[in-house]
Amino acid sequence: LRGSLTMHDALAAQGVPYVHVLQPNQYVGSRRFGAEEARIALNPDSPFKRGAERGYPRLTAALRALPVSAGGLRVVDATHAFDTEPTPVYVDDCCHYTARGNEILADVVLGAVLASRPEW
Repeated sequence: LRGSLTMHDALAAQGVPYVHVLQPNQYVGSRRFGAEEARIALNPDSPFKRGAERGYPRLTAALRALPVSAGGLRVVDATHAFDTEPTPVYVDDCCHYTARGNEILADVVLGAVLASRPEW
């Protein structure tokens, strides 16, 4: 939180919006995977799986508890951004996305930035 507030303050002084985004991860959320994507994206032995499963609930709880007035910081929980996308969005068992996954996340981020700057 302190790091994001520092980034926000530094950028706000220059008139640049800052948005903190909690990105989607295949080990959290309610995404339905096709067989081929599941083979690539879901690995029960992945070294990233446990951290995501344990860490994301803590992060999302912290986001929910964040006061709205936290220095003007805009936080977006994008962990469910892929839940309804029918095409593959993951290219590995860590957290990297297909072009479609990147497009979806870019739309979420752009929407948040534009919402933070209505004059744009």
